[in-house]
Amino acid sequence: MRWQILYLVAAFFFHALIVYWATTRQQERLHFENGWLENLQVLYLALAAAVFAVNGKVTVDRHRVLFYWLSMVSLLFIIREVEFGDLAIPAWMKFMLAGAGRAVFYVIAIALFITMCRQFREYWCNRRFYLHSSLFWYLAASGFFLLAFSLTLDRQVFDITHYQLLEEASEAIAYVLWLGAALFGSFGIKRSYPFSAIQKHYRSGDNSLELPFQFDAGFQPPQKHNR
Repeated sequence: MRWQILYLVAAFFFHALIVYWATTRQQERLHFENGWLENLQVLYLALAAAVFAVNGKVTVDRHRVLFYWLSMVSLLFIIREVEFGDLAIPAWMKFMLAGAGRAVFYVIAIALFITMCRQFREYWCNRRFYLHSSLFWYLAASGFFLLAFSLTLDRQVFDITHYQLLEEASEAIAYVLWLGAALFGSFGIKRSYPFSAIQKHYRSGDNSLELPFQFDAGFQPPQKHNR
């Protein structure tokens, strides 16, 4: 928890400093298209994609698809943020990242999402486990910054000075929280045992399964109530 607090405080302070510097020194290059702030966003997303992919590699089967899907979503965010067609990159990269070839990434993301839908019962049985995890709260906070601030500023709903700077800064904070989900929110999931598996373990009477934690004294295993 201490590292998470330090991470969040440092991230918000760093981006507040960027906003202050840009507004007081008229550093417009910070928030222009393909500017410093946008490059920071791409960096956060690239790191998140890599960490989510590693978490998917080392975690248990039931959570693996979730992490792979989050990694792919991170890549889709990068494709959304960067105008690859305007960059001096090889033609095949432009085709894959700015042309029709990027449909491959969407197909993979949709396939992973369909796989998760097929495992809906498992996720639903463990809904309390997920809703109380750091992963959920980091992703929820990231989505809040993207929807409540970034889209509002992008559509100029309010007449605000430096709206473009605030829009890019809010997106950067959203992607910092997304990276936080990859760095900190994954530990509780990949090191924990699903609650439904605990139920199955105790109902079957199988004592060969080694759980990665110890129960408190007086713990009563969950029972199925027949109506």
